[in-house]
Amino acid sequence: MASASSSTSIPPQPSRSSCTYHVFLSFRGEDTRTGFTSHLYAALNRKGITTYKDDNNLRKGDVISDELVKAIEESMFAVIVFSPDFASSSWCLDELCKIMECKNKLGLQMVEVFYGVKPCDVRHQIGTFREAFEKHEQRYDREKVKRWRDALKQVAAHSGWTSNNQDEAILVENIAQHIFETLVPKLPSSLKNLVGIESRVEQVIHQIGLGLKDVCYIGLWGMGGIGKTTIARAVYETIRSRFEVTCFLADVRDLCEKKDIVHVQKQLLDKMHIGSAAVYSEYDGRKITQSSLRLKKVLLVLDDVNNEKQLENLAGEQDWFGSGSRIIITTRDIHLLKQQEVHETYNVEGLVESEAFNLFCSKAFKRLKPAEGFLDLSEEVVKYSGGLPLALKVLGSHLFGRSIEVWRSAIEDTKKSSHSKIIDVLKISYNGLCTAEKDIFLDIACFFKGYEKDYVTKILKRCGHNAEIGIDILINKSLVTLEKGRYVDSVFFGMHDLVEEMGKLIVIEESPNDVSKRSRLWSYKDFDSVLVQKQQLNATQSMVLRMCWLNTGENWRDLDIRGSSFSKLQLLILDGMTAPILYDIPCTLKVFHWRACPMETLPFADHQHYELVEIDLHDSKIVQIWDGKKFLNKLQHLNLSSCLMLKETPDLSGAPNLKTLNLQYCVKLNYIHPSLTYHKSLVELNLRGCNILETLGEKLEMRSLKEIDVQVCHGLRRVPEFGECMKQLSILSLELEDIGELPSTFRNLVGLTELYLNVRKYIGRPISHGCFLCLKKLSLHFGAYDYRCEIQNMDVLLSSVSLLTSLSSLKLIQCFPKSQESIPDYDLGHLAFLTKLDLWINHFKRVPISIHRLPKLRRLRLNYCSKLEVLPDLSSSLRVLDASHCDSLDATNVNDVISKACCVFAESASQDGEDVFEMVIPGKEIPAWFEHQEQGNGVSLSCPSTKTIALSLCFVFDGLLLGLEPPVICCNSKGFISKSLLKGKHWWDSGNMYIVLLNGYCFRNLLGQDNRFHIIFSDNPYNNYVTRSAARWVCNIQVPNFKERKATLEMNMDFIPLYEQEEGCASHRNTDPPELLPLFPLLPGFHNTQFS
Repeated sequence: MASASSSTSIPPQPSRSSCTYHVFLSFRGEDTRTGFTSHLYAALNRKGITTYKDDNNLRKGDVISDELVKAIEESMFAVIVFSPDFASSSWCLDELCKIMECKNKLGLQMVEVFYGVKPCDVRHQIGTFREAFEKHEQRYDREKVKRWRDALKQVAAHSGWTSNNQDEAILVENIAQHIFETLVPKLPSSLKNLVGIESRVEQVIHQIGLGLKDVCYIGLWGMGGIGKTTIARAVYETIRSRFEVTCFLADVRDLCEKKDIVHVQKQLLDKMHIGSAAVYSEYDGRKITQSSLRLKKVLLVLDDVNNEKQLENLAGEQDWFGSGSRIIITTRDIHLLKQQEVHETYNVEGLVESEAFNLFCSKAFKRLKPAEGFLDLSEEVVKYSGGLPLALKVLGSHLFGRSIEVWRSAIEDTKKSSHSKIIDVLKISYNGLCTAEKDIFLDIACFFKGYEKDYVTKILKRCGHNAEIGIDILINKSLVTLEKGRYVDSVFFGMHDLVEEMGKLIVIEESPNDVSKRSRLWSYKDFDSVLVQKQQLNATQSMVLRMCWLNTGENWRDLDIRGSSFSKLQLLILDGMTAPILYDIPCTLKVFHWRACPMETLPFADHQHYELVEIDLHDSKIVQIWDGKKFLNKLQHLNLSSCLMLKETPDLSGAPNLKTLNLQYCVKLNYIHPSLTYHKSLVELNLRGCNILETLGEKLEMRSLKEIDVQVCHGLRRVPEFGECMKQLSILSLELEDIGELPSTFRNLVGLTELYLNVRKYIGRPISHGCFLCLKKLSLHFGAYDYRCEIQNMDVLLSSVSLLTSLSSLKLIQCFPKSQESIPDYDLGHLAFLTKLDLWINHFKRVPISIHRLPKLRRLRLNYCSKLEVLPDLSSSLRVLDASHCDSLDATNVNDVISKACCVFAESASQDGEDVFEMVIPGKEIPAWFEHQEQGNGVSLSCPSTKTIALSLCFVFDGLLLGLEPPVICCNSKGFISKSLLKGKHWWDSGNMYIVLLNGYCFRNLLGQDNRFHIIFSDNPYNNYVTRSAARWVCNIQVPNFKERKATLEMNMDFIPLYEQEEGCASHRNTDPPELLPLFPLLPGFHNTQFS
């Protein structure tokens, strides 16, 4: 029987990282401890709900204990059992007040139970409640009694559960079920559509025994592809908030095969934010893991373990972990779990028929029912799949959109396969690929699983494959997956172990007994077997060996390629090989990588024509890559970066199609071969960091060159002349002693759109800008490597910059010297397309540029301007302001700028889509303008009305936080702002405020409800760097008031000069276009007719 007053549903509970208990039970012990409350506690525990109940009789004395206060704060729900003698206990009343406080500040949810009393008795304090309060008024002060009375009135005003005419057993069960249904967190959105996952996750969680204080090992056992990892991940995401330290260590077997166990120990410690620098051996790893975690409640998932040694070194003994810890192990080997004496084992079985049918249909038809005429065929496929989720996904993806005839053929192939040979089932999808797609699949399976997508795609294309289309087909067929990397926009290739195994087995089956006849070689054992015997490798297309993968504990011999014949070899990667093993370069080779190559030169033959498209020898000991002219007509990419022994560039006359040449940080490079200076196909040339290079030659005649970087070349004596053919050059990075060193032939660079100059001296000579009218990006860094840089008459340069009306990005770094105290105001308002302005590391007190006159400015960087005292008026278009480390800013000015920026943003922001404004400003005290302020990471507030047009949030940081990704702004524990909108800096340090302004479109679904906002950094799961949070709504009525105050202020400011002018210094506040001044000095003899 349901309670008469239990119809009110409990609102969804926001997730709280500090939660230890699901439910806190508040009750009068003498009334209900051994009866109703005891039964309710047992019912909650049976449902896996972690409940705090004072079994130690801590309610003694007059002050509520710290343990009870902590338990309330760390609970998601509070169940208050009102009984006849409840109000007679000052402890119960203090608990009630604390619960109300946590409800208002932390979002704690309350469930009221009226046991043996009526709600009106509690609300109006009559009956036994009146008697209790008459005694309290004699003993306690009036304010305290009033707080108790108010709390009772507020709580009793809510609907609750009542025991009146109720079967107590049914009442207890109903309350427990109601809490269970509301409390149990839903699976993460990325897992919500997985067929059959919910029941399996519930079973595993039940076996885990949440709330128990023992340390428990749980094993998930099953065959490859059955779903062990998926279930473990879902369980982990569901319960991780209940532990102090959590870690999901994926692909343990693969990590141990490619690295060693010490590397994996370090990775485990890093993931749990424990220092791993002192780990040099397995013993070190075990010792540090135990000492760091023995008092912590840990949730650790070790995925795909296949060796007892892995468990010994990663989770050896129960006493490594604190009370309540749970270690989940997934493996294909049940014997391994028995050796570890795992407490609970969950046998992951295949999907039942209905689940398998639904999963297959979701892939084959993109819905849960088959198309007309395909029902019988679908049932046959499901039957032969054996309930294996991976096989169902691959088969479904393979058959999607196919005809009935193709379906029948696939089913016949499946029938020929034994159920135990799932590999053969997966090969059906492989057999449906064309030859080129099969080659791409086998390359990824054998060599590139876990590697970055862009890196692999380039290699495949340079080997002659149509990589983009082929990869897309493999993804659609569920043979390859894409996994997001740690860095922004980084994507890596993923592949199920079973699919990887299938790919390698296909290659092995090409020649089971003769390695030399296989198309691909990837293991040291196979390399050794073939090359030592000097076998002919007439079938081998690709050889990849990365020595960093090898187990350093083994005694590996040096390989020897001398004498071997490669008639079809196209891909050769020998990264990390330390022996000079290469005797000859196969003429069929297209891609050759050898990081840390020990050879001083490569063995190219003089008259041999080679098919090479790419050579990558970065970090090698190459002194001269080849001598004389070699015939490399197809070579397009040559990477010799960080070859510290390289002394000269090679003769490139035999490589007429070379497009990219990377020589950065070749610190001994001192000679440029003349063939480079007139190369007709080179597109990118990188010479950054070639410290002793003195000259690039007299003149560059490189008609295809689009980008050249010659920065950090301290030995460069002069900039070469630029030929008339160099119209394609669009990006130029230079380091100069003086801008005056630019040659007269600079005018030939008519296609230049980006110019980056590091300059050590500027004395304000007459300068010309005629060849820079199309410039989009300009960076001027004065004294980048010499802080004694001489800078004079900067106003000449800045006035000229305003003529570059096509600029979209401008950087002026260290352009304003320390010695200049008063700086005029420069009007760059004619830069109508400028969207990004960087003024960092300057020494002005006020920004000498009229920021508000830049109509399209989106990003402004002022960081490390240590003498800056006031922030400028901001443009209404601005969306990112970085003023971090501007430590001299006046707090009053900062507060004023923030409030103005919020109102201007509220007025100007688009309401047709999400719009965001970010600011990073020094300060530990949140401005008083923010009406709602709280300690820690999170602030709660209600939306006042539909007239609200913007929301401002503020977070104060304490401690360094390096972020690889933008933060996530959350409301009610859910991200509600797209990461792509957050364009500001991704790292913050102590003493900075992060302010984000959101337009009405962002919170259109939050109106009329209570909301709690906080910020999450994926690199800091504990989010303990935020010390204070604040918020304020901006309403329609505030914007007109602000505009009126602003107009009054501006009227008054007309009579006050913004900057005091030095005697004899003309004002630069004229709004007329500046007179035409040349931008960069040209050598004598050049006359700019365009501006004469």
